[in-house]
Amino acid sequence: MANLMVEMFEPSIYQLIQIKSMRLIMSKEMSKEEMRDLFLGTCEMIAFHWINNVRAVDCKDKVEGAIFSIMNIFDGSSGSFPAAIDLVMRPHEDDKQYCIDEDSDWVVDGQVINDDVHLHDMIFKER
Repeated sequence: MANLMVEMFEPSIYQLIQIKSMRLIMSKEMSKEEMRDLFLGTCEMIAFHWINNVRAVDCKDKVEGAIFSIMNIFDGSSGSFPAAIDLVMRPHEDDKQYCIDEDSDWVVDGQVINDDVHLHDMIFKER
């Protein structure tokens, strides 16, 4: 009976492979670490694409193409990234008072700068 119990709770290598394969198919919430890795990997893919893009004839075309592609990630319109990304301002806690003392404008903590626009439509255009 004890051996039967062990077999019930200790899957074979074949069963572990099946379980792992099933996990690849099953939906789950993506973790913060997975999203960060996906974002960084997507940015690396964009860099590789634009470095090797033969249609972009000069450095300016390549740099602008890469920046435009990254703006598409933030906007949620990139086919290689599954979500839009809010750009949230997080100034240092002393910045507001420093700016007031220096008679200059300050950044509002928590302000989202891309919640009402598509940045890829605005980049490299007159503002």
